[in-house]
Amino acid sequence: MVDQEIGLLIGAGASFELGMPLVSHLTGEFKGYFTSAHLRQLNARWRQQGGGCDDSVIELIIDLLNRHDLHYENILGCLQTMARRHDQPSAEQYWDMYARMVELVYLLLYYRQSRILPYIRRGFPPFEGLEGFVKQQSNPIWIFSLNHDSMIEILAQHCNIPLRDGFWPDKTMTIRANHHNEKCVLQADLLSEDDLGRANLHLFRTREPGINLIKIHGALDVFATRDGRDLCRLRAVGKELSGRLVALEILNERIGFWQNGYKIRAVNEINYADESGEMQFLRRTLLAGAQKFKERFPQTLPQRMLDLFRSYLNFVHHLYVLGYSFGDTHIDLELRNWLEFAHGRSMVIIDPNLHRLPTQFAHLALQIEILRKTASQFFADYRSIPMTPIQRLEQKVRAALRPFFEKRAARKR
Repeated sequence: MVDQEIGLLIGAGASFELGMPLVSHLTGEFKGYFTSAHLRQLNARWRQQGGGCDDSVIELIIDLLNRHDLHYENILGCLQTMARRHDQPSAEQYWDMYARMVELVYLLLYYRQSRILPYIRRGFPPFEGLEGFVKQQSNPIWIFSLNHDSMIEILAQHCNIPLRDGFWPDKTMTIRANHHNEKCVLQADLLSEDDLGRANLHLFRTREPGINLIKIHGALDVFATRDGRDLCRLRAVGKELSGRLVALEILNERIGFWQNGYKIRAVNEINYADESGEMQFLRRTLLAGAQKFKERFPQTLPQRMLDLFRSYLNFVHHLYVLGYSFGDTHIDLELRNWLEFAHGRSMVIIDPNLHRLPTQFAHLALQIEILRKTASQFFADYRSIPMTPIQRLEQKVRAALRPFFEKRAARKR
């Protein structure tokens, strides 16, 4: 496979063994927070503050939350749809609830990501095979991520693999709090509207080894700024492995804008002071719901991100799909079009439980292989030195205990 362009498309299953939740687990935490009683209490509080929703809106959402056949993205998609119907008198309220619920998804993922670095470290041994995976060719490896977490970035740093994600390190902005008790300052790298439009991204070129990372659905550390025109990505605090997580924690828990002694609060946004002390906004970029990249549905992340995925995918001849369950129609369509364009393109689906091709890809069976392995098993095959018996035993214990870990996390909400 040397000198063939290789790509990796990763979904939630790729981060699962390192501590992040699958859709089913995140749904449990999501519904565990928005219980019927708690949602009614929250709405009563919002009404006291001059907002809130009609009882009919809240009761409809409660009915959705109580359905066992809907996961959190189905519920969010329903709210998006209700908010766009011209004959829906409560459309604005449904949109407000969508924004509040997406914010909760962000916070659930942020809290999980920022507090499990020791767990991540102990799970690294099989994933260290990423280094061998990248070194198998002289060109950069393309990684297209549907995940919001920072696992690939942390793993690449751990393995000393060069990584670029499109953001320009020489174009930065300063994020600070304006309260005298919060003297924290963060830096963020920028990707301007102009650079994004011209596909002028900071990426490795041909014959430059490393990882080109494209995060298609937004990220915990990526925000829209300057009235939503530009994107910025938090710069790590220090050079330690925890640097990205420290920056996330500072931004979400210490950065803010205070006025008349009160911290200003905005739904799904973070307020901060720029270098001149003026209030600015960072809009969270997570895409969630059933209407991703549909132009008639507003979203913070630019539509251009899907265009870039389509464009950069054409550099790839051999694509590994890891931890993705083929549940996003816009992604599936791009993969189909990519495979159909040339017979020399091939795809390997890595999934321990998949025994037949997804229906929408059955006509491309000659170009697709199924590899029934977990993410850790897949990467372990690329290690230059096999894991020790103790390391293998520890990974088995982690896998056995993981169901209890997820149930406990859901009960805490």
